[in-house]
Amino acid sequence: LATVTLSGLEHTYDGKPIPAGAKTDPRGLTVSITYDGGDTAPVNAGSHQVVATVQDANYGGSASATMTIAKAPQKITFKDLKVRTFGDADLSPGAMTSSGIPVSYTSSNTGVAEIIGDQVRIVGAGTAMITASQAGDGNYLAAEQMQRTLTVNKASAKVTLDGLAQTYDGNPKQASALTTPAGLKVIFSYDGRDDLPVNAGRYKVTGTVQDANYEG
Repeated sequence: LATVTLSGLEHTYDGKPIPAGAKTDPRGLTVSITYDGGDTAPVNAGSHQVVATVQDANYGGSASATMTIAKAPQKITFKDLKVRTFGDADLSPGAMTSSGIPVSYTSSNTGVAEIIGDQVRIVGAGTAMITASQAGDGNYLAAEQMQRTLTVNKASAKVTLDGLAQTYDGNPKQASALTTPAGLKVIFSYDGRDDLPVNAGRYKVTGTVQDANYEG
C-alpha cells in the first residue's frame, strides 16, 4: 500500500484551471486525480472535493481532501467627472472594475442627476455625488465603492427688456422682460435699487433671471 499526500489545495480565483499536486511513498508512482468526481481541474471559487488514486501494477492507495478556491478581490477605477451644464446630454461616468464586471451607479441628488442604466441624466443644476459599486459574484469579492462629484452649472438664458418708455402719472412704473427660454422669472432693479421709479427721468434698468437651472 502506497501513501498519497495531496498538495496545492489553497488558491485564489484567477480564471484558470487549478490542478492539485500529489506525492507518493514510495516515490514516483502514477496518480490519477479527480475533482468533484470529474477529471477537469476546477476554475471557479468554492470548495472542491479532490481524490488522488495510485495507478500502478504493484501498489494501491488513495487520498482525498478539499481544495478551496477563494474569491478574488476587485478594484474600481473611477476618473473625476467633467463639469457639465444644464441641458447637456446624458453622460457615461466611465467607472471600470479590474474584474471586467460592470459597475452600478447611484446619485446622491436626483434633482440634479438621475441614473438610467449605466448613464447619468442631468435634470437640474447643482452638485450630486455619483457612487460606483460592484457587489461581486461567485468568483469576486465586492469592490470598495468609489465616489466622484458631478457639478452641473446653470444654462445661459437671454433676457430682452421691454416697457422702457413710459409717461409720468404719479404711479410707480415697472419694466417687463421676455426670456429665452420663455417663461423664466426675472427680477428688476432700477439704478441698483428694488424700488419702482415714480418720477420722470432716466433709470438704469437691470433684469436678472431668477431660476434654479438658468442664469442671465
